[in-house]
Amino acid sequence: MFSRLRPIHLAFFAIFWQGLGAWAAWQGNPFARLPVEDAAMYWDWANDIADGHLVGETPFLSAPLYPYFLGFLRTLGFGLPGILAAQSLLHGATVFLIADAARRHFNLKCGLLSGLFYLFCSEPTFYAARLLNPSVQLFTIALVLWLAEQQRRRSLAASLGLSCLANPAMLLTIPFFAWWSAPQVKSRLRFAAIALLVISPATLHNYVATSRTTSGAEFIPISAQAGVTYFHGNAEGATGIYHAIPGVSASRLQQNADAFSMASKATGEASWSATSNYFFAQGLTFLMDKPVDALLLHGRKLAWLMTSVHYGDVYQPTLESRNDDFGSPLAELRTPIRTANAIWLALPAIFLLWRKRRDRDAHQAKGILLLFLMPVLVVLIFWYGPRYRMPILPIAVFLIPWGLQRLTEHNRYWLWLALFVSVFLPSLNPADSPNDFRGQFQHSLGASYRVLADGAVVGTPTENTTPLQEPQILLALAEKNLRQAIFRGYDTATTHFDLAQTLMKLERWPEAIDELRATLGLDPQHALAARNLQAIQEWLQQNPQ
Repeated sequence: MFSRLRPIHLAFFAIFWQGLGAWAAWQGNPFARLPVEDAAMYWDWANDIADGHLVGETPFLSAPLYPYFLGFLRTLGFGLPGILAAQSLLHGATVFLIADAARRHFNLKCGLLSGLFYLFCSEPTFYAARLLNPSVQLFTIALVLWLAEQQRRRSLAASLGLSCLANPAMLLTIPFFAWWSAPQVKSRLRFAAIALLVISPATLHNYVATSRTTSGAEFIPISAQAGVTYFHGNAEGATGIYHAIPGVSASRLQQNADAFSMASKATGEASWSATSNYFFAQGLTFLMDKPVDALLLHGRKLAWLMTSVHYGDVYQPTLESRNDDFGSPLAELRTPIRTANAIWLALPAIFLLWRKRRDRDAHQAKGILLLFLMPVLVVLIFWYGPRYRMPILPIAVFLIPWGLQRLTEHNRYWLWLALFVSVFLPSLNPADSPNDFRGQFQHSLGASYRVLADGAVVGTPTENTTPLQEPQILLALAEKNLRQAIFRGYDTATTHFDLAQTLMKLERWPEAIDELRATLGLDPQHALAARNLQAIQEWLQQNPQ
């Protein structure tokens, strides 16, 4: 069987497998049809780019490669289904690059097994069917790995620059890869120059965008939000995952503007560099003042990295697959390998590579180790989120078959131990129960049903799509989930306001008034809730029941 299979065959199967899952989700899952939170931000950003606004009003506040990829597709007329189809192709290409890189580095059997491991990993498959950046980010990591195996230095340098545009943390790898690329100083400088040249459009964009502000032009290599992100994970009350900053919106559409305003008032300097530095300083002060808490916090980040199976920062894949209205246990069986499983299975190979790091020809081993360690450093420095951890996957699955093969050569019982550890240890994180996120999930689900009840709206992800259900059914589902979210303790102003809007569409005015009052009780400054409440009360006075 292995003698006839090739990595390209896996790529075609991956495209089919991914497309099948995306099609199944499209039939009933509202999250497949309606981007939320970060995904909604990407949709709006892509539309701006498609409208010709190539330079924004601010420096990049997120890695720019993915939104420009989306903007290009929107320019071609792609709607959400077309974009998800394009991401399925990227997913298949990533499978090919990983499998072919492992074939070149090890052997055909290892290559095919690496591709299969990645194909059945849950997170890449899930996020390729969402309007989020992992599909592009993982493709660029796999491209770096593939080109490194072919010793194509200039192409490798360019791909490294491209990877930086998808994941700014990769900037730290450029000096190392440049040093390992050649013994001559001139060749090393050329390597770094090519990578930086690929990055330069982002730097130029940021220079032009900030030159329009009163503070003047700023040098920002790729993105300007590192300090804010750092403080999200390193502040009083942080638990290793995303932690909201008091006074700063959790919405990506408003978050950085709030942070900029807060830092400007605190420092008197209205610049994006000053904003990032201010929040970096706040986080460092917390860590320095409480070293024991800092040590425990970083231990929790590492625990999340190594064991998290269910937690999702924007979407909750486990809860989606187990939802009574549209979920299916087949969704979890279709992609049974979790990222935490893959990390543990890759550790034997990492140990073997670490032992080779001092060999004279160990540049490839060092490069692979560096690519594996980068997501670990990102999580430890900032905070754990599945998208921060996910860039480790192409490297992990590339190594797993070789590492397990070496274990079986030594002692087959080590293989069984590795398999047991990889399955058992990720189940030990008590904070990773999907029930802990069910209230937030049901709020997001209810809000999505409410928006989808409006039907196909031009300029939104629902344009040119058939309705998921009749509007009244969608509104009933919205009400059910929003009430369950409140019952489960997700008792926020936003939840009550979403429920109020649902009840307004159902023309159940007394109940809507109650929810608007609950909204204002939790957030007295909620202007839209106040206006809606006043409008309903005036209308009821003029039109008594």
